[in-house]
Formats: sequence, C-alpha cells, structure tokens
Amino acid sequence: MIAQVQIADGDRWRISDMSSDTPGSFRLAMPSVGASFKYRVVAGAVTSPTYEIAVAFPPRVKRIDVDYTYPAGLRLEPRTETDSGDIYAPAGTDVRVHVFTDRPAANGQMTLGDGKPIALAADKPNELSASLKVTDDNSYRVALADRDGMASPGDTEYFIRTLEDRPPEVRILKPATDRSVTRLEEVDIEAQAEDDYGVDRLDLVYSVRGAADKVVPLEIARRSSAVNGRHTLFLEDLDVQPGDFISYYVRARDLTRGTRPNEARSDIFFLEVKPYEQEFALAQSQGGMPGGGQSSVDDLVTAQKEVVVATWKLDRRAQTAKGAKSEQDIRSVARAEAELRTRVEQTASSFRESTMRDPRKRQPQRGRGGQPTPPPPPELKAGETLPEEDHMTAAAAAMGHAVVSLDGLKTTDALPQELEALNHLLKAQADVKRREVTRQQAGNGNGNRPSNYDVSSLFDKELQKSQQTNYETKSSAESREDGSQSALDKIKELARRQDELLKKQQDLARNREQMTEEELKRELAKLTRDQSELRQKAEEVARQMASQQSGQNQQGQQSQPNEKSAQKSPSGQKGESGQQSQSGRQGQSGQQGQQGQAGEAGKAGQGSQQSSAGGQQSENSKRMRDVSEEMRNAASELRRQDPEQASARGSRALDKLRELQHQLESVRPDERRRALGEMQLEARQLADAQRQIASELAKTAQGDAGKDAVRRLSGEEERLAERARKLQGSLKQQAEGSGQRAQGTPGSDARDNARTQAAAGDGARDMDRQRLAERMQQAADGMRAATEEPRGSRGNAEPRSGDDARALSAPEQDLARALDKVADKLASASGTQDGQSQKLSDQRARAQELRDKLNNTGRELDRMAQAGKAGESGRAGQAGRAGQTGEAGRAAGQAGQNGRGGQGESQGSSSQKSSGESGRAGAGQAGGGRNGTELERLREQYERQLQQTRDLVDQVRRDDPGFARGGGGGFTFEAPTSAGLTAPGTEAFKQDFAKWEEMRKQATQALDIVESTLSKKIQAQQARDRLAAGADDKAPPGYQKHVDDYFKAIAGKKKP
Repeated sequence: MIAQVQIADGDRWRISDMSSDTPGSFRLAMPSVGASFKYRVVAGAVTSPTYEIAVAFPPRVKRIDVDYTYPAGLRLEPRTETDSGDIYAPAGTDVRVHVFTDRPAANGQMTLGDGKPIALAADKPNELSASLKVTDDNSYRVALADRDGMASPGDTEYFIRTLEDRPPEVRILKPATDRSVTRLEEVDIEAQAEDDYGVDRLDLVYSVRGAADKVVPLEIARRSSAVNGRHTLFLEDLDVQPGDFISYYVRARDLTRGTRPNEARSDIFFLEVKPYEQEFALAQSQGGMPGGGQSSVDDLVTAQKEVVVATWKLDRRAQTAKGAKSEQDIRSVARAEAELRTRVEQTASSFRESTMRDPRKRQPQRGRGGQPTPPPPPELKAGETLPEEDHMTAAAAAMGHAVVSLDGLKTTDALPQELEALNHLLKAQADVKRREVTRQQAGNGNGNRPSNYDVSSLFDKELQKSQQTNYETKSSAESREDGSQSALDKIKELARRQDELLKKQQDLARNREQMTEEELKRELAKLTRDQSELRQKAEEVARQMASQQSGQNQQGQQSQPNEKSAQKSPSGQKGESGQQSQSGRQGQSGQQGQQGQAGEAGKAGQGSQQSSAGGQQSENSKRMRDVSEEMRNAASELRRQDPEQASARGSRALDKLRELQHQLESVRPDERRRALGEMQLEARQLADAQRQIASELAKTAQGDAGKDAVRRLSGEEERLAERARKLQGSLKQQAEGSGQRAQGTPGSDARDNARTQAAAGDGARDMDRQRLAERMQQAADGMRAATEEPRGSRGNAEPRSGDDARALSAPEQDLARALDKVADKLASASGTQDGQSQKLSDQRARAQELRDKLNNTGRELDRMAQAGKAGESGRAGQAGRAGQTGEAGRAAGQAGQNGRGGQGESQGSSSQKSSGESGRAGAGQAGGGRNGTELERLREQYERQLQQTRDLVDQVRRDDPGFARGGGGGFTFEAPTSAGLTAPGTEAFKQDFAKWEEMRKQATQALDIVESTLSKKIQAQQARDRLAAGADDKAPPGYQKHVDDYFKAIAGKKKP
C-alpha cells in the first residue's frame, strides 16, 4: 500500500509520497514550514478528512512613534514623530515610545545599549509604550512576547542621539562690507540670527576710534528660531571727524536650558569717515612727498584691517571652542603684525627724510605760462614733525603692544591695541590726503597748468550710492521674491542631489550580495555622510524660510503705525469734502470718497497679502522640516545597514522636495504662466501622439508583423497614459496652488492668477470627467489583447485578426480630440493664442464637429438599415413572388435611375411599376409614413454636412497654398449634388446606403487629414511663440510679392 499526503495549493492539490518504516505506519517530514496550509492523506481508495496546520509567529514591531516633551527652558512645543524609532533630542528631553505590533502582544521590553531594561506597558492589544529621559547618546532594542510565550528577540537596533545646543549663527546683512561714510551720514545696519532652539537676544556692538564698545539691543521676536534686527547709526551724534573709523559687529545669545547660554558673534566691519569733498592743497614743492607716499599709506591701512579681522576671527573661534586656541594661527598673525610695524616705521622715516632737502634744489622755476611754482613751505624747526609722522609713530607703538599680546596668545587683549593702531593709520591717511596733490608735470604732459584733481573717487561715491539705492534698499515685494527664488534654487539643488543619492542607495540595495563586507561597509559609510550632509542643507533652508517669515511679520508690524498716521490726512479731507458737497460740489466729493475707498481696499489687500504670504511661508518651512526628518531617518537606516529602507525614506524626501518645488514655482506669476504653457504643450503633444498611433493602427497588417506593430503601439500607449496621469495631477496642483494664493495677489497678477487657476481646474476636470488617462490605459490593454491567441486555443491555432487592432483607431482619434480641447482651454487662459492660432483652432474644432455629425448620421442610417433587415426577414414568407417581382422591378428602376443621373423612378420601367409597387407593399411599409420623413431628414443632413466638409477643405486650401487638393492625402473628395435614399430593408436601399457610406468615409478621411495638418500648424505656431525673442518682422503673405517686386526694382535700377 502507498500512502500520500495531498497539500492544498490554491485550487489544486500537491502530492507528496510518505515513507514507511514499519508495516501499516507512514510518515512525511517537512523540515521548514513558513505558512499555514491544509492537507489530507490518501491511502489506496481511502481518503482522510482535510486537516489544517496553522503556523504561529511571534509578535514583531510594525511601527514606532516617539513623543517629545522638551525642557521648559527651551519653550518648545511638544511634538510627535511617527514611524521613526530613532530618537534625536536635546539632553533633558522626556520621550515616550509607542511600539505598534503586527499581532497582539502580551508584554515587551526595551533594552538600552548599556544593558538597562525598560518594561513596555500594554496600552492596547497591538500597542505598547514606555518613557525615558534623553541624557546622552545611546541605543535600544525592543523584545516582544505574546500570551503563548512566542517571543521575538529584538534584532533591530534603534539610536538615541542627543542634539548639541549649538551656538547661534549670526551675520550682518547690510552693509556687509567696509564702507566710506561722511560725518553726517545715517547708516542702516541689518542683521540676522538663527538658532536651533530659539534666539533670546540680538545686540549691535560698535566702537568709535577703537574706544570702549557700545551695545545697542535690537528689537526681535524672542524665542524665534530665526530673527532679523535693524538699527540706524546717526554718525552726527558720534562726533566723528575725517580719518576716524567705526567698527561694528552683531552678537546673538540663545535660550538658556538651565545652563549658561551660548553666544556667537558676526564678522567685524568698518565705517571710515571721509570729508564731504576731497581737500586738495597744492604740493609745497615738486619733491614735497615721495611718489608712492599716498599708495603706501593706503596699503598700510588695508593690511592693518586684515590683521584686525584675523585676530577677531581667532578670538571668536576661541570663545566658540570654549577656550581652545589655535596657537599656530595666532603666532602667524603676530608675525604679520610685527612685519607691518616695521613697514610703518619705514614710512614714517620717509616722511622725515622728505623734509630734510638741499635748499639749492628748491629754487623757483618758471612754467609755460610764466607762472612760478608755488612757494616752498617754511622749513621745520629742530625737533618739529609733520602730523602724519606723529600718527605713524603712535601706530607703530600700538602695534608693538599688540604683538606682545599675540605672542602671549591673548587675542582679546590684542584687539584694542590693533584698533588703536588702525585709528592712527587712518588719521595719517587723512593728513596725507589733505596735503597731497598729484600733478606729475613731466610724467603726463600737464606742465604747470592747475592741478588735475582726482575725481574718480567722486564717481565711485555716486556709483556706491546708486548701488545702495538700487540693491540694498529693495521693496518688500522684491525682497520676498528674491528670498523665494533663493529658497527655490536651493530646493532644486537639494532635489537633484537627493535624486542622485537615491539612485546610489538603490544600486547598493541591488548589488549588496555581490559586495564584500569591507566594500559594503565603506559604501554605507559614504552614503550615510552624504545623506547627513543633505539633511543639514535641508535644515538650513528651513531656517531661511522661517527667517523670511519673521522678517515679513516684522515689516507688517512696522507698517501699522505708518498706516495709522497716514489716515489722519484723509480724515481732514473728508470733512472738507463734506463741505464741498454741501456747497454743491457733489461730484468732487464722490470722487474723493471713491479714492478713500480704494485706499482702504488697497490697505486691506496688502494686509491680506502679508497674512497669506506669512502663512504660506510658515507652511513651507514646516514642510521643509518634514523633508529634513525623512532625510534623517534615511541616514539612520543606512547606519543600520538597511539600504532598501533607506531608499524608501529617501524617495519620500525626494517626493516632498519636488512638491515643495512645484509649490514655490507656482507662486510667481511668470512661473505660473510658464508652467501652464508647458502643460498646454504637453497636452498638444499627447494629442499628436494619439493621432500617430491611430494612423499606424489603421495601417496594421495581418500576421506576425502586424502583431509586433500592435504590441509596440500598446507600449507607447501605456507610456502616453502615464504622461496623461501626470498632466492631470499637475493641472490639479496648479489649480489648488493658485487658489491658495489668489487672495494675496494684488492687481493684474490677481486676475492672471484667477484665469490660470480656472483654466487649470477646467482642464483637470475635463480629463477626470472623460477619464482620459483610464481610457488610454484601456486602449493599451486592448491592443495588447489583440495580439494574444484566443483563450483555449493551442498548437496550430491561427492568431487573432488585425481587424481587432484597427478597430481601436477610432477611440484613439476621440482621445486626441479630447486632449486638443484641453490644450485649447489652457492656451486661451495663458494668452499664447494670437489671431492666427485662434483661427487654426477654430478650423480644427469645426473639423472635429463635422466628423462627429457625419458619424452620428451614419450610425442612424445603420440602425435603420438593421431594422429594415429584421423586417425583411420577418416578412419574407408573406411577400411571395409579388415581393420578389417588386424587388426586381425596383432594381430595374434603380438601374434606370443610375443610368440617367438620378431622377427618381424611371419612366422606362413603367411596365414593371405595378409589380414593383406590389413588391414594396409586401416588403413592408417603411418607405412611407414616419420612416419616409426620417429618411428625408437624414438625407438632407447628410448632404448639408458633406457640403460643409467640402467648404472647410476649400477654405484650408485657400489659406495654405501648400495644402494639396483633397486634404493633402492624395485622394479626391467632392460633395454630392443630389442623391436619394429608398426604404430600408430593400436592395435599392443597400445600394444607396453603400454610396452614402463611401462618401462619408471620404469626407471623414479628409477631415482627419485637415485636423492633423491644423494641429501640427498650431503646435509649430505655439513653439515659435514660446521661443521667439521678439516680434516677427516678416511681411504678411498677401504683401510678400509686392515687397519682393519692390526690392527687385531697386536692385535693377541703373545708377546715374
């Protein structure tokens, strides 16, 4: 006896033989069972009942959510991070971990990396939770067990990382460079600070002539993660003189968490005070100053500034690093300062030597005009020095003290000495400029003419003022646009890099089995670094967006007092307007009232715009932080050596980046129009591709070659369906994105935004209502099915006919026409249709309308023909020979009718008239009554539609001389002059119907070619409009010949 085990496998039973050790006993070993199954045992003619084996699995982690409650000092709102597991938080944060399981779990345990266990409490059958406090870097694993004792060991390790409270990032936005100013100038200083947990204080620190620092607190929104502050320095109040300087920087302090807050400083910049006008004094002699005296002092000032800035950065680095100093860098600055001191002393000596000249070389000389040179200055007495020499000596002394401090690695003590030296150098520079004038008589050929004053500095000042006006004091709208563009560029770059990184992660997931352990580890480490770097970039963009929002809020708050003060004047005008209305000037009063209403509406619009922009900016910042979280999770998966899950996280981050990119692109009016134009072009290309597929389907051959062609077309159709789905999604996003900002867009941009939104919404609804993408996918499936063998056929069965594929040509044309209508709507809204494009679109719409009408009329005739056939078969037994005679008589009459050009029934058939009439009476009464009237109506419709088709073809020929006769297809289409239709169900009707059907096919073919030609011309016209750099200066076609004749006449005219 043989025993077998039958295991259920779907609808079938899989058979396995059992082995027998002892007579009457059988067994079957299954070494590894991974899924539940049913089985039965068959021994001879006996079959056992069906049994089921259920496989039990231990509960596993499905998802982990983390609740964060931050320390009170940070003043951060609690938040929940879903589907993460990894914990990233500052020290002192309370965390609650929610573990969701794939099946009910009775208990569980979290085991930290140091071995400390934390019990998980069962909140729900599939949810357990536990709490912990983040103190330092660690990790944990989750072990679960069910009521039956099935346990999972907890193989996955999750990370706990403490986020360091980094110091704030602070920078000066304006003026972010050294500047030359006058004594009475007002300097606007703008700064920005960002911190991971919030900025508590932002101060402007400035010093005049290197004296003690003065601190000005800047007004900010405290506890914000990104703030902007502004302050105006009134130099007149600082009592500065030409040659003085003002150094300034900004420092920021973050929120305290019970410890000492972090503080950061920006770079240091200088304001040099210059006179209103260059104070030129004639050189007291030709040798009064060495030729390079002025340039040498300027070089010394520049070099000392560089030393101050270098020392400043080293001192700031030491504070950031909590006292750690770069000894080598500090000593390098000390050497540079010592060398500069030597150069200053040498320059001071040159000043002294210039006053110790031979008196014999200072004889007056005559110039070209007989004018003597200016008299020499009085000789300096013993021990007397020039003012610039005194300043140079003092600068050298201060540099010496700075070198001593730097040698002792005391950057904080060296800074005041370096600033003092810089102040003396600037004083010397001012004294030199006050005395010096460059005439260079022999060098540039000016002789003894009056000195040529150097006006280049004046031009530089004017240019600098212009640049400041044009580029530093932008309007709020321009600032928002530039900020949006900057963020958009960064998001585009992030998306590009994330896409590249995602491809590398996917490649690693596919090829990890072929890699050695060392190669895998090295590649994972590299991808982790790249992903972490991208996450940091994403966080910077999120902070930038938050900073822009803070700046906009501050601008809105500052503008409110101005608006209140501006309302005082209109109130006075209202009273005056009321008096005017009482005295009879009602027209002017009404006009003023309208202007007041317009002003209030404008203010309301601006307020709405600021509110909308601020809300949108906040939403974008939040979405950018979500992108950062996805990138962080992707980096965590890479640390766990799971590139598959990392690529999934990275893919979500990339999708969110692209959504945010589209969101920002749709904010700008030109981007909205450009996006709408691209979607219109995409719809047009899809329509053309559909026509091409329809044309190729109509030409499909029989056999294997036809099957291959249809199979190829099915693949193309499937790709077109995917493009259509993306187009529909883009239209929906454009409509929704434009709608969210419609209330915050003023003026013509609001109207353009509303028109764009309406067109995109209509296009999306049309595609959804007509199910274009779904129908295209169904067409692809139908083409693929047409290439398959009929079900149940095997062996030498013939493949299906190519007629199935050719039958799909008509639906393809319908899809093309529907896409054309979507493109036309988008074109009309985007304003890309000129007169010529509109005319072509109207002609194409007319061709589509005529084709639909012809098809509808043809279908009605076909239904009448089918009804006539049914009536003919039912009355065949009753008609008898009279019916047959009638048919013969009618056939003869029809022959006579055809022979004489169609004049109704022929008189030559009168001998057969009675038999024909009796035949028609037996064949049915469809020719009279209601059916006769219906046939006459259809005949008139057919003639009218065919004539309209002929007129349209002729019009296209007239407009385009290159359009071939008959629609360019190599055939001839002529509208009928007259034709008749006899009663359906008769042989004459079949002949009439065949003629009309042939004419309809010719007309439809003509309309197809007209439509295709017009669509190509429309697409070419719109492509030229999109790429055109200017207006088309060609002469109209009607005048082109006259223009050519004119130029030929000019060229052929003989010269006198």
